[in-house]
Amino acid sequence: MAFEKAVEGRVLYVSDGDTLVFKPDKGHQYRCRLYGIDAPETAHESKVGQPFGREASNTLSHLVNNMRVEVIRTGEKTYNREVCVVIHSGTDINLKMIKSGLAWAYRKHLKEPFRKAYIKAEEEARKKGVGLWVDGDAISPAEFKREYWK
Repeated sequence: MAFEKAVEGRVLYVSDGDTLVFKPDKGHQYRCRLYGIDAPETAHESKVGQPFGREASNTLSHLVNNMRVEVIRTGEKTYNREVCVVIHSGTDINLKMIKSGLAWAYRKHLKEPFRKAYIKAEEEARKKGVGLWVDGDAISPAEFKREYWK
């Protein structure tokens, strides 16, 4: 994975707790899947949502919707989305979502220089019992989809 140079632009809208649409100052808009996090699933169509899915989506929207941000693409894509780190006013928004207890550190795909910080943030959120960690039985989005989105 080769992280690209940060580009500036505006978040056009937030789709859910880990996906947004970004319009760079130069170039075409694209969907960004936030790197290294996995937020609870939101309800859509005939599929039920996961606890804290709506809260994650609303929080991400509050943090970046219609705001100027920097986006660093990883060079990877998933489901027609660029995988990105989003920075707003010097703050790593991906990391902030984990610290808020509204996303898991997506260990399967995490690499340095983000891995240690993201995992540590999740462990601290769990200890504090914030966000989805108020539920000691919180299940990951992957497990949730296997169980409820058959």
